[in-house]
Amino acid sequence: ANTHVYEAAAGFLDGLRTARLREQIKAHLLKGARALQFEPSDEEPFYVEIRDTETQIGKGKKYPPNLEAGLHITGDGDALKSLFTGEMSLAEGIYSHKIRIAGYRQREPIMVWFSKLLRLGLGIND
Repeated sequence: ANTHVYEAAAGFLDGLRTARLREQIKAHLLKGARALQFEPSDEEPFYVEIRDTETQIGKGKKYPPNLEAGLHITGDGDALKSLFTGEMSLAEGIYSHKIRIAGYRQREPIMVWFSKLLRLGLGIND
């Protein structure tokens, strides 16, 4: 069976706790509270909340697209899933228009932060 974005994201977040770059990941997570709202066009929406070094994932909750310390990320399920598997970077997703982030011009710092979290969690070194 095909995994959904939610499962891929949950698996990724679980992996952060055991990743070999754990200390770097912790330091990265401490850079402030964040909220990431994922709204796949063909799956259930879900969110990720980050506070201190704690990550929480939940279904349903909808953050407003203009959330100050957050990203509102849309695209189809496969595109969003590919972020968490490392098949596509956030930048590639945005450039190819497979992934959209509301008001992304004002979101650069958080996008950079999220990109780096993905790379750290997937063990991709810059």
